Amino acid sequence: MARMGNSSPKISCNGCECSVRKLYVIYVLIQRWTILGIKLNSNSGRTRITNICLGASQSALQTFEDSTNLKYLFSASEKSQTAVHRADQRNVQGLILFNPIILDSPWEQSANQDQDIIKLLEEKVPLIMARATSTTPAGSAHELQLQQTAQQSVDAMKSSLKLLLARIQKFTSHTFHVFLRDLISGARNGRSLLFTRIVEHRNQYLAAARAKKNTKPYSAMDTLTFIESSYVQTNENSVHIAWTVILLHTRELQQPLYQWQASFDPLMRKYEQSKGSGLSNPEMR
Repeated sequence: MARMGNSSPKISCNGCECSVRKLYVIYVLIQRWTILGIKLNSNSGRTRITNICLGASQSALQTFEDSTNLKYLFSASEKSQTAVHRADQRNVQGLILFNPIILDSPWEQSANQDQDIIKLLEEKVPLIMARATSTTPAGSAHELQLQQTAQQSVDAMKSSLKLLLARIQKFTSHTFHVFLRDLISGARNGRSLLFTRIVEHRNQYLAAARAKKNTKPYSAMDTLTFIESSYVQTNENSVHIAWTVILLHTRELQQPLYQWQASFDPLMRKYEQSKGSGLSNPEMR
């Protein structure tokens, strides 16, 4: 596995190495970002980073593993509403590419993973799930055999999906940490205080985990939590900045009038939030 130091940016996964340079086509579009510029307290930055890391995981795993469970995870859910609405806050692009079970928990295991796996199987293999969870007594030996076979299949798929999810989450976390050196300005040449603090935070976490015999691995979620708690806060000048952005938000050449008017919605929400006033559900929409 690649480290967060100055070694060559390689991602290793079960002997299959995938160069991070394969992601540079996407990286060019966001190479001017910094962690503070991404605004990790908003959905936009996290959405793009999550989709990039999950896309890298999909590309790496499908080269040597082509299982049915993998296709279940890296395919859109039939129940996901992917229609784009005004001021939509969902990761609509991710819902089109990935199943919500990994889109909602890309870095580490969620508390509701077992229930999410059951919902996934009910959608993908409804007949097998219906037989396995049937409460009707079997009328014959043949029906009993079918029910037992279905239960065994469900147990096998649950176990396989748990292992696969753990591998995907470990891979995406590792991809995020390798990619982090290109997202933070000056990280590669050792001139970023932010990246130095992130590395130290990781080292302290691992040392404390060894002392307490904590088996939970360090993930990208721990890094994001550390950045948010240390660097993301309300600025006293944010009200003036937000209002200035509104005043300078001029209409672009040949831009439809309604589209320009609608583009003020997120700016107004940001302005209201910067004043510290909570927004109701209708206002958030």
